[in-house]
Amino acid sequence: MDKVRAIDPGIQVIVHPECRMEVCQKADAVGSTERLLEIIREAPPGASFAVGTEIHLVNRMGKEFAADGKKVITLDGSGCLCTTMFRISPQHLCWVLENLVEGDVVNQLKVKNDVKRWARVALDRMLEIHSRSRDTESPSSGCSTPGKQAFATLLSASTNPLQEIPNSCSESYPL
Repeated sequence: MDKVRAIDPGIQVIVHPECRMEVCQKADAVGSTERLLEIIREAPPGASFAVGTEIHLVNRMGKEFAADGKKVITLDGSGCLCTTMFRISPQHLCWVLENLVEGDVVNQLKVKNDVKRWARVALDRMLEIHSRSRDTESPSSGCSTPGKQAFATLLSASTNPLQEIPNSCSESYPL
């Protein structure tokens, strides 16, 4: 981060909360992927950003916002490649969702209780940050509270994760 700021003193450093704590503490802003995009979108032409998140996303941001005269580069010179995320495609997501609708859970992950507990703490914190950022927007702009409930249901479901999802978000997020 110090190298990036030394090269471009006016650059804004924005990072995803999955970055190391010391990176988040030194950053100008920390936020979800949606929030990082919003920060860049709302910035004036000529703004520069060093983004700490997955490299493919940073590259897409760079291309998308170049037309607006905004510079977006990666904060991590090594690329921060997330090969697992890169393998997720609309076709694979569709396949998983179609199976869930039919009652078949595919690619189910099982984790130890202590890992699950701390993952839930992290997710709850991210959802709380997201929920607080939505408080200033109109109620129709999202469904953070029911979405949080649905997500918590998915985390705790043991057999069919879709059977207990509250209907309150079904119009916003149809399967």
